Amino acid sequence: MANTQNAFGLRPKTPLHGADWNGKIRHFYAPSTYGTALFIGDPVIITGTSNTAAVETMTGKWVVGALAEVNIATAGSGNKITGIITGFLPVTRDSTVHGTASTERVIEVCVDPFMVYEVQGGATALAATTVGLDAVLKSGTGSTVTGRSGWFMDSGDTTAPAANAAYQVHIINGSNIEGNDVASAYATWDVIINIPSYANGVAGV
Repeated sequence: MANTQNAFGLRPKTPLHGADWNGKIRHFYAPSTYGTALFIGDPVIITGTSNTAAVETMTGKWVVGALAEVNIATAGSGNKITGIITGFLPVTRDSTVHGTASTERVIEVCVDPFMVYEVQGGATALAATTVGLDAVLKSGTGSTVTGRSGWFMDSGDTTAPAANAAYQVHIINGSNIEGNDVASAYATWDVIINIPSYANGVAGV
């Protein structure tokens, strides 16, 4: 059965050591001056600064400097990833399920460098021998209705997976999901981030 093209970004699954993910995240900040929309499943990168004024949401308060600022990560070889967006804290009862462009938001991000994520591949089918190779990510358009990312893994439409530590994710295996045909286009794969910001030996911003 063919897979359906339905990219969702990167979805936390379980740490590489096998324990269940407990949902733990860290909070980050997108200022009102950032003109790009953010979605659940988007990869983000720290910018090297933090909130310059106190921030208050419906669920918490942060003093100046308590929230590192993030932007959407850059797709492609050599580009680091701090973590993956898992949610947004509501500022008001009318806050959207995604991070609207040019709107201050506090963002929930999974930053575990050993987290395994599910991600959909592109239009190019991959063989089972792809397991163990590295791949880059490609950006996509998120949904303002579901709040879900449109990012996916480049399965060879532009850059084929290869043994390259500069590529953004390392392919662990095909995802064990009912109906997931790993030999067809748009298969879902388990991956880990290759160059996470918060890993030992990774240079800062």
